[in-house]
Amino acid sequence: YVLLLAGLTQLGIPSSEITLCTGLPVDYVNELKPRLIKHLTDPQSHRVVRNGVVSEYRFSQVVVTSQFYGAAVGALVNNNPVAPFLLGNRPVAIVDGGGGTFNFGLLDKMNPVKDTTFHENIGSWQMIPSIRKILMDKFRLPPIHDYEVMNILKTGQLWHKSRTTDVTEYLAHPKGV
Repeated sequence: YVLLLAGLTQLGIPSSEITLCTGLPVDYVNELKPRLIKHLTDPQSHRVVRNGVVSEYRFSQVVVTSQFYGAAVGALVNNNPVAPFLLGNRPVAIVDGGGGTFNFGLLDKMNPVKDTTFHENIGSWQMIPSIRKILMDKFRLPPIHDYEVMNILKTGQLWHKSRTTDVTEYLAHPKGV
């Protein structure tokens, strides 16, 4: 909730009435959706102060969906190469990996296929300690922070002792994982 409000202010959205679409892990949507909608559509405004600037938001409509479904919609909206398959004649498997969960599901012409959605309570943040140890051992690094490991995973580049090392191949085929 706090990150939602912080995100709206970071985007520069002034105090306003907002329609919100958000996602939850697939196994929690049915349980948490009514409470989330009730909380966000409360007639009281949601007030946030950031850098001395006060913003107040009212959510006129809140749509809550499964996180994996949001990944598919994002592919359509952003004209991703997978977009034609999402509207095609065969079901498409969607895997949405995040910081805390991985969400899975099958879509058939953008409709979730019954009994095919689930999530695992593991995400990139749970894997960081193992990846950190592997990188530190392999490349003889001093202790590195979570954000540094995430940057290495995103870029495939390791910066150490004033030089850059491409670790893409090693990350694709790690030893010891």
